[in-house]
Amino acid sequence: MRALVLSMSAFIVVFASTASASDVRVSVTEVSDQRTTGEFFKKLEIKLRLTGDDAVDIKGIKKVIKKAVDDTGRNLIAEDEHSTGFDSVSDSGSGPELSITLKNPARKASVVKELSGEVQLFAPDKDPKSVVLVKKFTKTGGKPVDNPAFKKAKLKLTVMTKEEYDAFKDRKQKESEEEAKQKGLEDAMVEAMSSMFSSFFSVGENDLIFKVEDPEGSLIDMDVLNSKGEHIESNGITTADDVRVIGYTDPLPKGAQLRVYLKTSKSVITVPFTIADIALP
Repeated sequence: MRALVLSMSAFIVVFASTASASDVRVSVTEVSDQRTTGEFFKKLEIKLRLTGDDAVDIKGIKKVIKKAVDDTGRNLIAEDEHSTGFDSVSDSGSGPELSITLKNPARKASVVKELSGEVQLFAPDKDPKSVVLVKKFTKTGGKPVDNPAFKKAKLKLTVMTKEEYDAFKDRKQKESEEEAKQKGLEDAMVEAMSSMFSSFFSVGENDLIFKVEDPEGSLIDMDVLNSKGEHIESNGITTADDVRVIGYTDPLPKGAQLRVYLKTSKSVITVPFTIADIALP
């Protein structure tokens, strides 16, 4: 197996023009190449960084890879590489970053001849309607939160009780075990996966649990503010199918508000890009 990493100081920079003439540039920062004949861990990972005025203060990234070929003509696009929704933003301080995972290049390949597609950036400052505040959101009695913006986006958010969530978790755990058995995994492996799943999706007494119905993919992110509009720090968000859990150590204060980020036509910046001759390590 060959596993090499090539770090770059953004030596490939491609200006990405959009219909709105947005100021976003795409650069390659790192290439990790693992060419192997084995079944596992074989992949080519390319990390991209976005810079420019319109890459600041974005809340979500979605990628669509349209072409990826090496210099032998091999198609490198992995079947599951397209984002189904907006991912959270990773930023080490130099600009938002994202990773693209591709299939192994040919053994004799020396470059990725072309990598092209588009990146969609969720920028709520472009449209005030993309940010929705909901007061008294926990007092919905098991019904979806009633909000005109949610209805327009065909989004349903329902606050779940711990009992409802535990029933969901048990069902998902059994489905995971059954899938593992069908794949022929050993009993010890099935038990380990089941234990890990059960622990990972446990919820605390102060956690917020939402059932999410979002057929249009409108929900980008959510968090909770206090009565003064200040962000309340959480322990992170866990997502599983149509359930989203926001973890909190302490009970929410009186007057807490739910802030929901919704995708709108004005809040999404589409950045097409084409990068040629990316050197392989």
